Amino acid sequence: MSTLTAGRAATAPLVFQATYNTNNGLMSQVECTNTALKAVYSHDIMDRVTGIQWLKGTNVLADFDYAYDPGSSMITQRQNTVGSAQWSDAYTMDDLDRLVGES
Repeated sequence: MSTLTAGRAATAPLVFQATYNTNNGLMSQVECTNTALKAVYSHDIMDRVTGIQWLKGTNVLADFDYAYDPGSSMITQRQNTVGSAQWSDAYTMDDLDRLVGES
């Protein structure tokens, strides 16, 4: 676990704590200990981010999920939930992994 303190004028400094996955060393969570706001990261077996969840205490504020092309590291879909709003984005790549479409 790492701690970072960010100063703000005329208020208490924000204190952030980062937690890392012991298997791959990637960040698994960042929390602002002053506000209980945290981001939780999930990864697949190839260490790609598959989800980011923003929480305030145990209340989920936002959730972002990612799907990848099985043959590359290119994101093919993103599912977003913020509050009660939900939407998704799909991405199409050409043979050179260049973005050619979004829907």
